[in-house]
Amino acid sequence: MWRPETWKSLLLISELRLEEAHAIIEAGTREAENISRNIRVWSMLRCRARLAAGQLADARAEAEAILDMSDEMGDGSFGYLNHIASYVLGDIALRTGDPVALQTARRDAAGLYGTGSGCATTERLGAWLTVRLDRGHIGPDLLDVLAPGYVHACSPIGHCDAVELVRLLLAAGQRPDAASVTARLENGADANPSFPGLRAAALHARALLDNDPERALAALDQTRKNAAAVANKGIDDITSGYLDVVSRLPAKPIVIGHSFGGLVAQKLLSGGMAAAAIAIDPGQIKGVKPLPFAQIRSGLPVLSRPGNKKRAVALTRRQFRYGFGNALTERESGELFDKWAIPGPGKPLFEASAANFKKSSPAAVDTRKQDRGPLLIVGGGEDHTVREVVARAAYKRYSGSGAVTSYHAFPDRGHSLVLDHGWREVADFTLSWLASQDL
Repeated sequence: MWRPETWKSLLLISELRLEEAHAIIEAGTREAENISRNIRVWSMLRCRARLAAGQLADARAEAEAILDMSDEMGDGSFGYLNHIASYVLGDIALRTGDPVALQTARRDAAGLYGTGSGCATTERLGAWLTVRLDRGHIGPDLLDVLAPGYVHACSPIGHCDAVELVRLLLAAGQRPDAASVTARLENGADANPSFPGLRAAALHARALLDNDPERALAALDQTRKNAAAVANKGIDDITSGYLDVVSRLPAKPIVIGHSFGGLVAQKLLSGGMAAAAIAIDPGQIKGVKPLPFAQIRSGLPVLSRPGNKKRAVALTRRQFRYGFGNALTERESGELFDKWAIPGPGKPLFEASAANFKKSSPAAVDTRKQDRGPLLIVGGGEDHTVREVVARAAYKRYSGSGAVTSYHAFPDRGHSLVLDHGWREVADFTLSWLASQDL
């Protein structure tokens, strides 16, 4: 049953190329018809894809279906699918905070970690779920299981999770252990220089360990050299990545996003995954109608070529100057371009630009939700990429909600307002607004 198509779909899911993965999975499911053991494999793949897309209810339904099929026909040689399903249900419990599901997750984590199957990958699933649930001191036995190294293609755990392990170890005061994990990651990256994402994970872990901004910049450089790694990722894919991080935190965070990050911040808040959100020059959400010329011009480097929807696109220095640095001197704009500009996926811009012409869009946000945390939307009066009238129109979309929604504009600032010389003014205002909300 483990045919090239199944392995390909797993690789596509790991790269968050979810539309391509879904096409393969649906075709495989139709071909499998009523062969239960084959359907279970495709159901597992669909479950993984739904989880990666942040579609938690659908992922939970698929995981539960896998376990139900096992009850009906027995595990056979497919028992590992049950282990993945149990892990996924635990992962979803961590994301939603459901107390009953969390209790089940603790039981399942202990079962996976203590399994006598001799399957190291299953033990690793249980160990990682245990660590994420406990969030305390991580003992040597758990660390031995979780040490970076071989990652099974079927496993929901990837090399990037080792970065989160470093973060948890540092939070628990286990710096020597965090250093050991980082060294293992770096050795793996040296031995496998072309493995997707491994070098960036090693650099990220080192930046956390050493509190080293320059190392973080090196991780940016890796993105520049491997732009294809971020190609064909849409708004839901990016939101899912943040959901994965947020779900591992001990409490709902305050999320702050700029540009499309501002759109993602609104999605996380409306989805109940954040305590509050600040959306700075946010990407255009569904329902916002203004489309100024300057914004159209800023988007042309991406939207002028339909093929860019599946590509990663890098701006030129001149394009960056118009879209980001127009309110700055040419020198400062150039310095910011050299230091921070990296390729980005074109897909989100295509999704946002078509949002008002589609019934369902990943750029949609529930602006009428009342039981959410406070939201601050910030606009820049000189912003070409997200004109201030667009940011204000997004704010007005929340008029039907009884939840706290605030708006503030910096009249002389462009799209670079969070990283240029005036960033502190934006940061200070944000902190003062949070304080006014007792946050």
